[in-house]
Amino acid sequence: GEAVVNEVSGAFAFALWDLRSKTVLLANDHLGLRPIYYAEHTGSLRFASEVKGILSDSTFPHHLNRSAVADLLYYSIIMGEKTFFEDIQMLPPASFLRYQDGRWSVSSYWDISFPESYPSHPDRWYDDLIYNALKDAAKRMVRPELRYGLSLSGGLDSRWIAAFLAQDQPESLAFTLGTPGSDDTPYAKDVAAQTNMHHHYWEMSSSFVAELGETYAYTVDGMDNLWHMEEFPLTARVGDYVDVSVGGFLGDGLFGYEMNPISARLRKQDALSYRLWRTRGSHPSPSLMTQVFGERTGQELAALALNSMQDCFAAIPSDNGFQTLQYYDLRQAERRYANLAQLAKLSYVDIYHPLADEQVISAALQLPSRQLMFERAYRRAMATYFPELAEIPWTFTLTPPTISVLGVMLKKGAQLTLGKWLQGTSLGRHPLIRRRQYYVNYRLWSRGSLRTFIEDTLLSPEMDAAGLFDPHGLRVVLNDHMEGRTNITGFLGKALAIALWTRQFYIPQTPLRPDGLNGDN
Repeated sequence: GEAVVNEVSGAFAFALWDLRSKTVLLANDHLGLRPIYYAEHTGSLRFASEVKGILSDSTFPHHLNRSAVADLLYYSIIMGEKTFFEDIQMLPPASFLRYQDGRWSVSSYWDISFPESYPSHPDRWYDDLIYNALKDAAKRMVRPELRYGLSLSGGLDSRWIAAFLAQDQPESLAFTLGTPGSDDTPYAKDVAAQTNMHHHYWEMSSSFVAELGETYAYTVDGMDNLWHMEEFPLTARVGDYVDVSVGGFLGDGLFGYEMNPISARLRKQDALSYRLWRTRGSHPSPSLMTQVFGERTGQELAALALNSMQDCFAAIPSDNGFQTLQYYDLRQAERRYANLAQLAKLSYVDIYHPLADEQVISAALQLPSRQLMFERAYRRAMATYFPELAEIPWTFTLTPPTISVLGVMLKKGAQLTLGKWLQGTSLGRHPLIRRRQYYVNYRLWSRGSLRTFIEDTLLSPEMDAAGLFDPHGLRVVLNDHMEGRTNITGFLGKALAIALWTRQFYIPQTPLRPDGLNGDN
């Protein structure tokens, strides 16, 4: 047999097999952060860490999973264990797959467990809990013979990790991509200075998606919104400097990013509606789906996406609304993002997520809603143990993390009201009311430096032949977007991912639109 387990990755996947009994055992870590894909074909089990590994068999069927396409279009991730191919599944988190004599079964060895009640502790108890869990996780990560590099955004997660890396591995490096005028860049530089980390800053080109988009789509098997690839140019460079890339993934979901006065009081039956309402701005409109796919296919994809989300929420083992949201983030949304991060980075450098450490997860699950509210305990613990880092503004509010819960509510309210009304004026640029300036601006770039790439990709002869989109409807919505009459920036990132992936792994057996190029209105 053989086992492949990386001690410093914070995640693992392994395969064991016995040739005499023709038995195969597949397993992964408790959050399923290292993906394993599997399929049964012609009486044999096939498995790989990437979908394309299974597709290397030219006889393997390419049946399109329409539900997976719908998931990506509506949620920017694929739900459950699906891939773009009906015959290929992902192993669920904390699972064993046993295959013997042509039969297979999947069993779970662990699940997220929430407390039935939350004992009342003083604030300092929670501060200590968070600090010790993060400190221990960072210490377990470090191996003296390895070089570590931190993807430093200046957010809470990366500055926590910077503080511990500076203690346990002072030679560690920090890497930041940015653009002039973004809020992330100066905050990241301040964090690096406070922790004495040698900081590499590289300015991002507005055309990086056009330059690297096809490579990224191939690397992640097309299963990610192309607008999520902003760290990819950094990934391609850091392997020249370090052995392990450390990321701040999972902290927001664990420590209360979703927690606010509304979500804290949700019942489980309301959690799905709340999630859909919170993310409504990223969902394509019915009119857009009709134009791009035709009325019948557009309605079918919308229904498939909703059914997929309903199935995920129905299977969550909690009757509490905010616990349901936490579970969904850990087992679905954040996990899928982590899977793609693994695929995107492992060709260049090893990757480790210390916030996915089991002790950190256990600590976060002990926090009641009042400690999770707008990451209250997470922010307060930083102010307790690293006060100098707590003086650097928090990108969520552009204020120091020590801001109160009421202050967060007032700040976000000002951003959503005054910030919108005064946008473009001198008052609108005031830190108290303006919104965060990201280091990517896909809305602007899609109409400028990326316009040719977008049009050439989506309106290419290959896309016409694939029958994914209605060519006429797609031309109309693209033209309206480029001329500023509408804004479909979010949809474009997902459509590009599907188009680039299809161009590499064409699915002739099951076109997305059954009647191909003729439309179905």
